Amino acid sequence: VGWYATMTHLVDIGGMDPGGISLRARDAYQEGIRVRGIKLVEKGKLKSEIFDFILNSVRDPGMVGLELKAQMAAGETARRRVMEFIDDYGLKAYKQISQQVIQYAEEKLRARLLELPDGSFSSTIYQDGDVISDRIYQVSLTMTKKGDNLLFDFTGTSEQTPCCVNCTIYGAKGGVFGAVAPLLAYDIPWNQGVFNPLSFSIPDGSLISAKFPAPCSMGTVGGAFLAFDVSLIAISNMLTCSKKYKEEATAQWSPSSPGTIVSGVNKDGRNFVSIVMEAMCGGGGAKTYEDGPDVAGKPWTPEATQPNVESIELQLPLLYLNRNIVPDSAGAGMFRGGMAGELCIKLYDSPTGRLSLSLMGMGCEPLLGYGISGGYPSHNIKLRILKNSDFARRLREGTMPHRFEELKGELLVLPSKAQAEIGNDDILSVEYNGGGGYGDPLDRDPLMVYADISNGLVSPERARELYGVLVEPNGNKLKIGDTERKRKEIRQQRLASGTQLKSDSITKVSDQAKPQYSHPMGEYLKVDYSTDNGNILCRKCSHTFCSIDKNFKEYALHAEFPLTRSSPRNSKTERFVLREYYCPGCATMLEVEVALLSAPVVRSFMISRPSRKLE
Repeated sequence: VGWYATMTHLVDIGGMDPGGISLRARDAYQEGIRVRGIKLVEKGKLKSEIFDFILNSVRDPGMVGLELKAQMAAGETARRRVMEFIDDYGLKAYKQISQQVIQYAEEKLRARLLELPDGSFSSTIYQDGDVISDRIYQVSLTMTKKGDNLLFDFTGTSEQTPCCVNCTIYGAKGGVFGAVAPLLAYDIPWNQGVFNPLSFSIPDGSLISAKFPAPCSMGTVGGAFLAFDVSLIAISNMLTCSKKYKEEATAQWSPSSPGTIVSGVNKDGRNFVSIVMEAMCGGGGAKTYEDGPDVAGKPWTPEATQPNVESIELQLPLLYLNRNIVPDSAGAGMFRGGMAGELCIKLYDSPTGRLSLSLMGMGCEPLLGYGISGGYPSHNIKLRILKNSDFARRLREGTMPHRFEELKGELLVLPSKAQAEIGNDDILSVEYNGGGGYGDPLDRDPLMVYADISNGLVSPERARELYGVLVEPNGNKLKIGDTERKRKEIRQQRLASGTQLKSDSITKVSDQAKPQYSHPMGEYLKVDYSTDNGNILCRKCSHTFCSIDKNFKEYALHAEFPLTRSSPRNSKTERFVLREYYCPGCATMLEVEVALLSAPVVRSFMISRPSRKLE
């Protein structure tokens, strides 16, 4: 009849490092047990010799055994329900309906693609470090939409790394599907039919199509996530070119999800391994009509919840100091991204007095939570340990600290991928990243900024510098007149500091000419087809940039800044810059790009002239 499949996180798979993600591994053989095509259950009976072999090879056999049995139970439930359907309606009906659901999904998605403009949409994202070095890797995507097909071309992506961040080609395709499904197929059954209009060009031997035996145990939250991230931005940029589907676009959701694996000996003297699942503390990307949700997790898990602190503390030798929202962690914009969360934990009641940590993420150096249409990216992730902290003394004195920064000790700042060990007096702090912003921050309603200040989400300093919003020193009143003047001053600074890469002459349309047809290109641009080639114009002031066969960024004013421009908490790296692009006519910020210092300008949009009017 068919196959079913289940997938889950196993707390350990017997690799050289605890937790299933082996940062030290240099090939797949070092990452754990490699099992291929064997039966755990045959004719309804568990094959105990194979099951016991697996459990004997992992660090936490009790938990791994429960996880495997949960997968078996899920599979049995699927088998039973399919057989119940076949018993009621027959095998022929089951097979026909299965094919019809796939056909329906494909037809619906192809029809939707025909409603969107043809063109190419590009994005590049970065991965910092490979454990061995601080080398920067990139995943580059040019997504081309033509008719009812989408081509995802990852030419320009870095070669595979010597560490476990790689994924296979199937991980890359899964990452793309993770963006296509919620953005383009949100009301369509998710099956092979959604895949059929998609085609791929993925370089073999690259970070997202690694050759065996390259290590890839971090692939799902490494290379596959990066493929998802660039796909989400490219698809969202395409959606902002449609009046009908603009509201489905989103800035980047907390992209790097630093994972934390803890292992050691619990109070009962047994080995344990566990994944700290606060990765769902990241902020959601801003929409084209509202702020991103705070500490929202991922777009494909809208109902995910944080694990219960008391349950974790009951099972593991851990003590939570706090879970907090991180101020100024969201990407600024007309609509801001969702705020990120942080956690602080310490070892508690372990007979060894030691806790081993494996920390794996991306985005300690580059910013990854991209905004769109002039929105800023969210802040960097932070992985920190405070050695020999004064927490115990503070607790004895009855002064419980509320934030990591309130504690004293020896600060150790970790890279995005690291292994460490903490003792009884050490504190681990993990800051996740927020969602990217949408639209020029100067277009945000000052009252919304004031509300964020009042709620402790945005500092008065960031409100002034990014949003041009000023409040009274005590923070209890919005200074409306000063805000208007500050915003005017920022726009004047943009016009004075920005430079154009190109200034070719183009054919402009007279003010009296009625556009033959136009459609939006992001929040602030539009494509006007009054000329033979079609021109890109500002929707606010009608400034003409260039024809549609050129990159509008090269004709906009542009300025480069350090990453700390968007938040003082960001990396002070000299390898990356923020590139801001402004309209030369009205100084509206059109796009913010995160780039290596010497990287070429990314062409976010390349629109093809439509053969018919689109909505």
